[in-house]
Amino acid sequence: MVDSAADERRQEIASLAVSRFALRGFDGTSMNDLARHVGLSKAGIYHYFPSKEAILFEALLGYSERLLVTVLDAVDGGGEPSERLGRVVEAILYLYQDADAYHQAQINDLARLSESEQEVIRNNERQVDALMFVKSRE
Repeated sequence: MVDSAADERRQEIASLAVSRFALRGFDGTSMNDLARHVGLSKAGIYHYFPSKEAILFEALLGYSERLLVTVLDAVDGGGEPSERLGRVVEAILYLYQDADAYHQAQINDLARLSESEQEVIRNNERQVDALMFVKSRE
């Protein structure tokens, strides 16, 4: 059984951390800084994540999955291609409203992740692209 409270806390830590990475840079953000920012001790952070890279991966993975689900929901509503495309654009713009930190982290720090982790994120991006440019025209 998955501990949903622990999972929610992990997501919260990742979200707060990515905002710190965007503000101070990945290298400029220490685990002590992250701990203070999220209201935990350094040991508390390590209870949830083994490294800063693991936090970054969790944040970028969660964001890329939310983006994918958002686009899937928008194109699955049926209707004319122009309607589906309109829903996709609206959904993405809504999601992008508060996503600057994720975009900065992805642009600046994706290469800090392992190749396999990078591939997971990129695969989600490719699926989003395919849905936007294929499904919305079907």
